[in-house]
Amino acid sequence: MRNQTRTIIALASAAWMSFSTASLAQEAGADTKTRSSRGYFMPGASILDLDNLNAKLQSTGYPSFSDNLFSLGGGGHSIINRFIIGGEGHGLMTSDKDFTLANRNYKNKLDAGYGFFNLGYQIIANGGFSLYPLIGIGGGHLKLKITERASPSFDDVLANPNRSAELSTGGLLLHASLGFDHLVGMRRDGGRQGGFMLGLRAGYIFAPLKDDWRLNASEIAGGPELSVTGSFVRLMIGGGHGK
Repeated sequence: MRNQTRTIIALASAAWMSFSTASLAQEAGADTKTRSSRGYFMPGASILDLDNLNAKLQSTGYPSFSDNLFSLGGGGHSIINRFIIGGEGHGLMTSDKDFTLANRNYKNKLDAGYGFFNLGYQIIANGGFSLYPLIGIGGGHLKLKITERASPSFDDVLANPNRSAELSTGGLLLHASLGFDHLVGMRRDGGRQGGFMLGLRAGYIFAPLKDDWRLNASEIAGGPELSVTGSFVRLMIGGGHGK
């Protein structure tokens, strides 16, 4: 549960940051020269290093997973005098794998997710356009679930309740990225400017600390070295406002 709890905390922190960006901007001191906020939906793609996991799976007759995963998430940030503070959370998705082992049918599924607290700085801020590097700290998890595909009866389940296994790992994550966004169709409302936002963000995720593999709540040995590391690119679709 330790790695899952860490990830839940990270995702909750990212969500809190997303919802609080507007209030952070509004509560900035009177001497603040500029302040603005952004909130966005972030579809994209991530490339994970799954070589160790796939080698272990293939050696025992299990199907491997693609390194290219679709990601879905969201985030937000505030900008105060070009300094950026914000957060984001993402889930990574793969297709299920059906296979047969020892004359029994199984389904293999890999899930991953992570969240970050971000800091950055606008190196270009011109009208509604913004270009900035970001660094982030957070946590993530990977979960491998193996499920028997048979349709058992109630008595079958009572006779053999262990019809599936869930292996998981996670750890501390860092990321470095470069992003840009642009507010289009800007309008004025009570002295503030707001509009629809489009952007793009790309970077790389590192894992300085990794958890051991766990089967349900029990730590197990001999698992492949693995974490939610790799490159990513994401669209940013949302809105923002500022002064």
